[in-house]
Amino acid sequence: MYFNFQSDKILSEKEVELVINETKLFISKWDSHRNKISANVDFYFNIILTISITNEVIASGCSIDKLITFIISLNNKFEIDFLNRNKVYFKANNKIDLVALYNIRSYLINNINASILTFSQSSTTNFDLKFIDIKQSWVKKYLLS
Repeated sequence: MYFNFQSDKILSEKEVELVINETKLFISKWDSHRNKISANVDFYFNIILTISITNEVIASGCSIDKLITFIISLNNKFEIDFLNRNKVYFKANNKIDLVALYNIRSYLINNINASILTFSQSSTTNFDLKFIDIKQSWVKKYLLS
C-alpha cells in the first residue's frame, strides 16, 4: 500500500530534505491498532511525496487519519499544499508547469505545438510514477477535436 501526495509547487532540494526528515519521524511513530507500521518515504520530481508501507500491517481508518493529520501539519509548517487536487502538473518544452483545473484548456491551446505530458494517474505502485502523453491520460477530454 502506498500514498502519494502531490505538492502545489516544485520544492527545492532543501525543502525536500526537510519534508523527508519530518516524514521519517512521523513514520517512526506511526501505528495501526498498536501495531507498528513500517514504511518508506520517497520524493519524485521534487513534487510528489510517497509513503510506501513495507510490512503486513494495513493502514486503515485511524492510522490513515493520523497520516492526513500529519500531511496537514506539513502543509502548515512548510507552506506547501499536498492535498490540493485542483491543480495538475504538465511537462512541455522541457519545463514543468502547474496548472489550475480551470486553466487546462487554455494551457493546452498555448502549447498546441508542444509534446505535452502529465503524471500518470493510474499507477498501481509508486514505482510507476511517471509523465505520460496527455492523449493517454484523463486530460485528453480537454483536447480540441
